Amino acid sequence: MAASGAGIAIARAGSSTADTPTAAQTTSQLLLDEQFTGPNGLITNEYASEHPGAGTESPTWIVTSGSLFRRDGMGWSGAPDTAAPGPTSSSGTNSDVFRMVTRRDAFGNVRVTVAFQVVRFDDRGPRDSFDGLHVFVRYRSPQSLLVVSVCRRDNVAAVKKKVEGGETNGGTYYTLAQAGSACSVGSWHTADVDVRDVGSGVQVGLTVDGRHVLTAHDDGTGGPPMQGVGRVGIRADYVEFLLRRFTVARL
Repeated sequence: MAASGAGIAIARAGSSTADTPTAAQTTSQLLLDEQFTGPNGLITNEYASEHPGAGTESPTWIVTSGSLFRRDGMGWSGAPDTAAPGPTSSSGTNSDVFRMVTRRDAFGNVRVTVAFQVVRFDDRGPRDSFDGLHVFVRYRSPQSLLVVSVCRRDNVAAVKKKVEGGETNGGTYYTLAQAGSACSVGSWHTADVDVRDVGSGVQVGLTVDGRHVLTAHDDGTGGPPMQGVGRVGIRADYVEFLLRRFTVARL
């Protein structure tokens, strides 16, 4: 996920309760609560998105690259590889490059909370510093989105904006903010990503394991501020990962 163009203000704050979940976040405020309950097996994969009606579809998720499994009450990427999956992902997952978004496309000012574990990084061949686990917000298309890096190979947290036009799958990335944030492979972590319209711009906050890591502002970098609504989801690059819970709450 190479950053292009000029980054704007880099921000990092100390511990803060402003972006930390509280008891006031009741079930009635939750817009989505995915706990990955059910039998083990494939939830959905890229084959299903490319062949409507012919694969295993999920009522909640669209996977445009890779495979999403359920394993012992958790979401799982499967062992990452570069093999195109068939209807059941039995011969390959293609989860080296994983992209998953919600079917629902009208999430506005929300907190996305993800309980995750990076099981391992895939170190086959040359890899990039930005490999890791990321959270999509305001996702409109593969070329128009905000993405928050919560666990990267280089221990950097970042908020990036992608706009249409450019050499990265038809778009260009702009770094809005970044800060150091260590992530332990094989351990469970919780990331809270807040996105909200503020005035004529957009504010994105990241908290990991109760520690406020950074705040970013989109005031028009690379194009109009990404106000309004969109999908949310997960991006992962060259990692095997587990998800214990994925929730979206109204702010």
